[in-house]
Amino acid sequence: MIQSALKAFVGAVALSMTACSVPVVEIVRVSNPSEAVEAIVGVSQGGAVSSGSYQIYLTRKGAAEWGDPIFVADQVSNLRVKWDGDARLLVSLDRARLQRQTPNWRDGATEVAVNYEIAKK
Repeated sequence: MIQSALKAFVGAVALSMTACSVPVVEIVRVSNPSEAVEAIVGVSQGGAVSSGSYQIYLTRKGAAEWGDPIFVADQVSNLRVKWDGDARLLVSLDRARLQRQTPNWRDGATEVAVNYEIAKK
């Protein structure tokens, strides 16, 4: 699903920047049931010496800045993101080489637990 969506966004404008200034293109944005928090899945196109990577960000709906990603990985296969209530995000994928995997996110009084299911690392 996400890989095919990426093809549709190849020409998209970079919406955010990572710490190493590689543009991140938004692939999909999913709001929690109360529509207060959004999970944003993005992909970087990589640089001259590295392949691209997938990132997941959590942010308050409508926030101008995404902040730091809760998940970063490359060599990703079949990434899926869905909400299980307002305070729990489920991230599942078949394969990935992990760089960052954060178990929770907090913004003020709002906290989200993040559960990961990865078939092969």
